[in-house]
Amino acid sequence: VGHSMGARVALVLAARRPERVRSVAIVDIGPEQWRANWTSTWDALDAMPRRFAGRDEALAFAGSRTRNSPIGTGMFLARLRQDAAGGLTWRADIDA
Repeated sequence: VGHSMGARVALVLAARRPERVRSVAIVDIGPEQWRANWTSTWDALDAMPRRFAGRDEALAFAGSRTRNSPIGTGMFLARLRQDAAGGLTWRADIDA
C-alpha cells in the first residue's frame, strides 16, 4: 500500500522488481497522474540542501518554498533533525 509519494515509490518498485511485488494498492494518486509531475518532484528533491547550518537558514529556505505559510514551514521543519555539529539535516534519506 502506498500513499502519495509512497504510491509513486510502490509503482516504481513494482515496475523495476516485479518478482518482489505481488500487488500494489495506491492511495491519493492515479497510475497515470504520477508521471505528470514525477520529474518536477525529483528536481525539487535534488535542489534541496542536504544540511542547514542552523534554524535560521532552514527557515529561510522553507519560507521560500512554502510562501511563508506557518503550516507549510512547520511541516518542513518537522522533517529535520539536529546533527552532532548543531546543524539540521533531513530525518529521512532524501537521496534514497
